[in-house]
Amino acid sequence: MKRLFLGLPIPDAHIDAIESYTNIYKADQHLQEAKWTLRENYHSTIFFLGEVVDAHIPEMQSILRGVAARMTPFELFCERIEFFAHKTPKMIWVRLQRSLAFLEINQECKKFMKPYLDMTQEEEMNEPIPHITVARLRKPVDPKHFSFKPFSMPPLPVNELCLYESLLTPTGPSYTILDRYPFNL
Repeated sequence: MKRLFLGLPIPDAHIDAIESYTNIYKADQHLQEAKWTLRENYHSTIFFLGEVVDAHIPEMQSILRGVAARMTPFELFCERIEFFAHKTPKMIWVRLQRSLAFLEINQECKKFMKPYLDMTQEEEMNEPIPHITVARLRKPVDPKHFSFKPFSMPPLPVNELCLYESLLTPTGPSYTILDRYPFNL
């Protein structure tokens, strides 16, 4: 069994922009206990697959190759950096604008991966919010007493889908790209 998800890789230039912006917050007293995302773990999740039987992975990879080949490259635009779960924030993320292209790839992946997964009706119905996780909060931060300055970065190019393995370790998650699926270029 492998713990898998589908996601979009983040180019180095975009990671540089995010890290340059977040460096000013890493020393802030409100965020002292934040667990900041490691550079190699930056991504935007399309769809979490969960625990997958190893024997199913080659067939899933073949299907995903076909799904990606039908997709047209697109861009995601940054809205802001914000807390997620506004009443008791659990994460800091770069919120990206919702787009039909992002929703389409999420829905296509759900449709074709559904036979391999144990999804609840609620999970099937959730509409994804495109984002890049920047930090996880160990201690709640009151968003009424803390806010982020405006943030912008160039549009994020989306021209491939990646299959990631997620390993949970005592020091935090580690993500490895198992396969890449280029869009119809």
